[in-house]
Amino acid sequence: VKPAQNELMARKVCDIELCACAAKSYLDRRGRPLKPADLVDHDLVGFDRGDEIIRDFTRHGIPVTRSSFRFRADNQIVLWEAVRAGNGIGLGQEPLADRDPLIEKVLPDLPLPVLPVWLAMHRDVRTSVRIRRVVDFLHEELKRYSAGAGANSAR
Repeated sequence: VKPAQNELMARKVCDIELCACAAKSYLDRRGRPLKPADLVDHDLVGFDRGDEIIRDFTRHGIPVTRSSFRFRADNQIVLWEAVRAGNGIGLGQEPLADRDPLIEKVLPDLPLPVLPVWLAMHRDVRTSVRIRRVVDFLHEELKRYSAGAGANSAR
C-alpha cells in the first residue's frame, strides 16, 4: 500500500498482476480446477490473519472458509514456498509464477486484485546521490520484473 507517513516520499512503481497457481506435482495429484467453484474441492494456501481473500472469493460466488485453507501463514515468502512444495493452490505474483518451472497457473479468468508496488524513502535522504541511484535502480528493475522481462533468466 502507499505509505502514509509524512516523513516518507513515495513513488508508485507498478501494479503486479496476481494469479492462482499451484505446483505441477499438486495438480497432477489432485487435478486441475476448471472453474472457480472447483476451488472448494482443493487445498488452498493463504494468509492466516487476513480474511480479504475469503471475502473476495465469497463475493464472487466461491464459498470458501478459513478451514478451506490447508496451509496458512502471514509471510508471503512462506506462502510461496508452501505453494511450490505442493501444499495446494495459492495466489502468487504472475511474473514469479511464469519464471518457476515447478509452478502452473490455473483459472486465468479468476478475478484477482493487483499488488501495488511503491518505493519509499525518508525525506532526509532524498538528496543523497547513493540513495537516489539505489532507488532508481530498484524502480527500473521492479518495472522490468512486473512486465515479465527476463522471465527465462535465473535471478
